[in-house]
Amino acid sequence: MLLIRDAQLVPFGDEARQRFTEQLTEIMASDFTVHVTTLGRPAFDKVVLEAITQAEGFGLRTLGAITDYVCTVLCCGEHFHTQPAYSWADMLLRSKDPERARKVLDEVLARLGAQGGEHS
Repeated sequence: MLLIRDAQLVPFGDEARQRFTEQLTEIMASDFTVHVTTLGRPAFDKVVLEAITQAEGFGLRTLGAITDYVCTVLCCGEHFHTQPAYSWADMLLRSKDPERARKVLDEVLARLGAQGGEHS
């Protein structure tokens, strides 16, 4: 019988996380071209990486939830959830709702649309 220890799986997890990070950064760069132009690619990549880390800090673990959170950060700013205008988002992100990242993104996009594309 073949036994695999948890420690042996760690490199696979690290490799998968790295691959996901690289792929998500590429997708976000193609969708947020103005951000890439304004910040420069290295700074943009750093923002995406920090957003992924923040998402994990909120307990977001699925690829979809992390992607939704990164989109929200790119729409509203790196620490949007600490701003008074987004206190509702901070409370929702800290909840146990499995759809919390999607709900925050949907609400942010609705508010941006109502404001003509500008965030507060």
